[in-house]
Amino acid sequence: KADAQHQYDWTVLNDATCTANGHRKGVCILCGAEATEEIAGSALGHVYSSHITIVKEPTCTEPGAEGNCCEREGCEAIIDMIEIPALGHDYENGKVVGLGNGTHAIECNRCKDRGSPEACTDSDNDGYCDTCGEMMQGGDHCKYCGQIHGGVFGWLTKFFHSILALFGARK
Repeated sequence: KADAQHQYDWTVLNDATCTANGHRKGVCILCGAEATEEIAGSALGHVYSSHITIVKEPTCTEPGAEGNCCEREGCEAIIDMIEIPALGHDYENGKVVGLGNGTHAIECNRCKDRGSPEACTDSDNDGYCDTCGEMMQGGDHCKYCGQIHGGVFGWLTKFFHSILALFGARK
């Protein structure tokens, strides 16, 4: 009946969140009529943490962020957001990596980025870079056999070959 007073049995459809009211559905126990409504004023509001939380860790090249986060489950609200500066690369005592083209670079200890390439040098003429240990391309070739002699006994092989060359021995 249209003029009958309804007496609803309410069921919550969805709970309130920090920013939105919940909703409920009612079925009249007298006539079966249904009604759905917003539960006015039921939004919970945020509950912010009293301590600062790192929201995004900074990397060598990207800044991070920190702030006070809402502690309610499922809420991602953050206030007082502060940027954490990017860390920058850390090449101090980093691993030296030969690049295979007569150069080497130092790897960042954090992200493994390779710094600016530097030319390989071979001051002891053993055929290997003094810094990265890679065989030099176009380095000090043996005048007798044309090879680069490196390693522990490389100097001995070069010396022996220079004696052979001095006396005109053929390869």
